[in-house]
Amino acid sequence: WGMQNRHPWLKKTSFRMIEGPLLRGATAIHYTSEQEHEEAAQLGIQQRAVIIPNAISLPQQSDHSCHGQFRKRYPQLADRCLILFLSRLDQKKGLDLLLPAFAQLHAQEPEVMLVLAGDGESAFVTSLKKQAVTLDIGEHVFWPGFLDTEEKWTAFADADIFVLPSYSENFGIAAVEAMTAGLPVVVSDQVGIHREIVDASAGLAVACNSQALSQALQELSRNPGLRQKMGENGKLLMQREFSPGVMIDRLIKVYEDIGH
Repeated sequence: WGMQNRHPWLKKTSFRMIEGPLLRGATAIHYTSEQEHEEAAQLGIQQRAVIIPNAISLPQQSDHSCHGQFRKRYPQLADRCLILFLSRLDQKKGLDLLLPAFAQLHAQEPEVMLVLAGDGESAFVTSLKKQAVTLDIGEHVFWPGFLDTEEKWTAFADADIFVLPSYSENFGIAAVEAMTAGLPVVVSDQVGIHREIVDASAGLAVACNSQALSQALQELSRNPGLRQKMGENGKLLMQREFSPGVMIDRLIKVYEDIGH
């Protein structure tokens, strides 16, 4: 996605002259997801691949102690079904898909509220806010701005659904953080760990279009039991695949194998 949409000539030239030769000279390449590995293979990188996900730092507070703090800080969120996006506000994140998808959902489920947490370039954020007004959802989209570490975990604790509809995401740290907090997640099929999420029944993965995204959000917003079950599955997936101990053990083994 970056080579096609972010300074494509510069990125392609840099890959051909700098990154490509470096990668081809590696004994092994550490990828954070199978999808990242597949995309590298499409660029002709055939060196030994090692798939080791990123590890996620756990919150200092428990879910129980965080619960209720975010909604208390922002009373307009009380008694609403909160759909949380928490990442940088950037073109790559699929926000142009999320706003119309939420507009479709809100027409059917008026109790839902979209929280867009994060910051970005002012011109882009302004364009998103204008889009929300044009879609007649301006009063139902909340923009808390950048959240520091403590605030981030309170937002996860009080949300009902997490969404990350990115056009490109080599891993998806925010989605794993959401699963750590017990949230069901809706991600695009361009988020690196979307297969792991679906295989674990921890969330839903959709194509990068507003209709599919809206349908997935509606499925979860209407089914609290499904949200709870997927949230529990997400916690188990995090512990099994994305905990620091698991990552460290796998990384040490790779270096031991290379050393031999």
